[in-house]
Amino acid sequence: MENLYGGSDNEQYKSKESSDFGFENTEIQRLWTKVDVRNIASCRMLEKCGYTKEGLIRQGKMVNTWCDYYIYGILSSDMKPR
Repeated sequence: MENLYGGSDNEQYKSKESSDFGFENTEIQRLWTKVDVRNIASCRMLEKCGYTKEGLIRQGKMVNTWCDYYIYGILSSDMKPR
């Protein structure tokens, strides 16, 4: 059977499903993540999943490097009903 979710669409699907699961099955009210400003594809994917760019951290520590990064977040109230 052919994979219906190939490439970046697969990552978008996984991210959306993870967010949905967290909000529907727990009492989580907010999810957030950090994305290197140079990672344009991940920024677009998060925005397609409903995340909002909330801020920019200049020269912050991300894993094992110092870089500029965006903070993206989503609230349970932001999720659209299916």
